[in-house]
Amino acid sequence: MLTQVGKYQIIEKIGVGGFGSVFRGRDPFIKRAVAIKTCQSSEEEIRKRFFREAEYAGNLHHRNITTIYDFGVTDDGVPYIIQELLTGEDLDKKIKRRDAIPVAEKVRVLSDVADGLGYAHTAGIVHRDIKPSNIRILEDGTVKIMDFGIAKSLVSESTLTQTGITLGTASYLAPEQIKGEGVDQRTDIFSLGVLAYELLTLQKPFTGEHISTVLYKILNEMPPHPSELDPGIPASLDGLVMECLQKDREGRPATCLQLRDRLFAVLQEISDRRLQPYTSTLSGPEATPIPPAPLPPSPLVATPSGGLPRTETAQARLDRAPVPATTGSVADVPIGRPQAGGASAPISPPVADEGSGALRIFLGALAVLVAGGVAVYYLVLAPKRADRQPDAPVPTPYVAATPAPLEIPVGPGPGAAPTPEAQPPAPTPQAAEPTPTAAPVPTATRAPAAGSAFFRPNIYAQLSIDGRSVGGVAPAGRMIASLPAGPHKAVFTVPGFMSITRKFDVPEGKSVEVTAEFPSRGQLVVSVNAEAAGAEVLLDGEPIGKAPLKKTVAAGKHVLEVRRDGFEAARREVVVPEDDRESVDVTLVKRN
Repeated sequence: MLTQVGKYQIIEKIGVGGFGSVFRGRDPFIKRAVAIKTCQSSEEEIRKRFFREAEYAGNLHHRNITTIYDFGVTDDGVPYIIQELLTGEDLDKKIKRRDAIPVAEKVRVLSDVADGLGYAHTAGIVHRDIKPSNIRILEDGTVKIMDFGIAKSLVSESTLTQTGITLGTASYLAPEQIKGEGVDQRTDIFSLGVLAYELLTLQKPFTGEHISTVLYKILNEMPPHPSELDPGIPASLDGLVMECLQKDREGRPATCLQLRDRLFAVLQEISDRRLQPYTSTLSGPEATPIPPAPLPPSPLVATPSGGLPRTETAQARLDRAPVPATTGSVADVPIGRPQAGGASAPISPPVADEGSGALRIFLGALAVLVAGGVAVYYLVLAPKRADRQPDAPVPTPYVAATPAPLEIPVGPGPGAAPTPEAQPPAPTPQAAEPTPTAAPVPTATRAPAAGSAFFRPNIYAQLSIDGRSVGGVAPAGRMIASLPAGPHKAVFTVPGFMSITRKFDVPEGKSVEVTAEFPSRGQLVVSVNAEAAGAEVLLDGEPIGKAPLKKTVAAGKHVLEVRRDGFEAARREVVVPEDDRESVDVTLVKRN
């Protein structure tokens, strides 16, 4: 058994493939954990492909592609690849367990895979073996594409038979691969479409008991739409997956970068639905939401309907108009016309059949511009003015039998007897009319000022804003639109590691960037003697759990303390290596 390849120490075997074995190793000089992949096949063609693929993948440097550090050949002639050691587990295990993964998280994984493939395609490399077992989800949620070209190197590029492929692998082959035609970036897009279908529905789109059955279906049949199996899948995502599965590669998205952008648009659509409390709206029947900032539309498809801004209605523009200041109220307007001697003549009442209708229309328009209380008051009083007498001093009543003009005495003349005050005639009984009820007046609410924020952690993290979870954020960043202008608090959390809190202000009509820089990580394993099990473990004075424990912590130098009642506390300095594990055995001694 190999114990060392080149300068790299072999610690343990962690996997076996058709080309050879994979080991967990360590670089003794920079003290970094690595994965060592060896090619132990005796077939010359496989060895040549191992060399060539190591060269290709070794020149790809992308956050979603497994990084290759080194390549060499042992003294015994065994070629090997040194690459980053990946934590977490393969995507196919999550699918087989039928893990309850939110749709937004699934779309985030797909967009990361598309981003990594798009980078490789621009470098002239086609993966040719995209499937869930070649996608690794790290403990912090980072997505990594593995095994560039290795699995494909086991199969001839010019022909395709059952030799070298399995039933599982066949399910992800593109039609052009089955036909033995040349492959291009759209071949990977088909395979990614199959992976997306399976991730969303937990079912493969092309199935059969034999490889020949699966290959026939890939060439000749279309599967049901994903939304038929899961109605919760958005229509925009449903159509995009089916587009990736087109038999003719001309019908698929042209590039993985276009596919990535469209997946980002779907993710934004889902995020906007979850952020409804942050969407500012106008009240009333013509309410129009303030749309989020849309992503640049793909040349192949319009922005999803969930991200389209609605055309502002005339009423909405009117509702947003500034309300003019008023210095008085309708009650301040006199209802009598001044006459000689200080009396007031009544204003003629409005005509009920025409004037009042026009007045209501006028008042209805005016009500939007004036304060709500004044509008309601005016609408209540206006219909009553036709039936009420003026509140001014009562003039001499009109007598029908006397045709002479009415004279209104100003006061008694010298020596004249006082004239008794005439009483108005008794009112004629009339049928009671219902008191008109003022129609409710919609209250125009000014839309609150809003802006947007772009969140960018250096590693994948869960994000909450003002105490409300909004999902995960990858290092590529994530834009959240329609945040109210003003102060907010964001918390980035890497589960099992740490949280970073950021306070930020959203400027009105502008965007602000919020970043979080997590430190490098390693794993600390603390064991204690059986008698001291359950002892409290502190790192740099902060409790991190009970022993025995395994905890992801910041890489570097720390002070470890283990204590339990009845035992002498143990304290020592430890160094946790980056992306590696530091194991500490502690023996606590009982107090006398």
